[in-house]
Amino acid sequence: PENVRVDARMDSGATTSSINAINPVTFERDGKRWVRFEVENESNGEKVILERPVVRQVLIRQHVGEPDERFVVELEIFLGERHLKGEFTLANRTSFNYKGLLGRNLLSEGFLVDSGARNILGEPRPASAQH
Repeated sequence: PENVRVDARMDSGATTSSINAINPVTFERDGKRWVRFEVENESNGEKVILERPVVRQVLIRQHVGEPDERFVVELEIFLGERHLKGEFTLANRTSFNYKGLLGRNLLSEGFLVDSGARNILGEPRPASAQH
């Protein structure tokens, strides 16, 4: 979103995709619940503020510890040359190597996951940007 680059890990075991969201704060706009959060652009280290309507909230059960309640928003992304739109949970992924996680909700759009490969799609590049 907003030309932010985030390295992501494919996780066919995760139902929903996730993105590292810093300081999420909810607010109301036009009678609807929205959330404002920061993401770090991994290409230049800048923090970018995003605002999206809250689609829903989910309770994520983790392997260890208490369940975590998270906001879910819809984001548009490029994965290689493919333009995708899907739901992402907003999570604190600052301690993870990958600030994004692509779950089955996006991978079911015709992707085959090779668990032994890395970066096989190359740099994200919108098809309209190719010349």
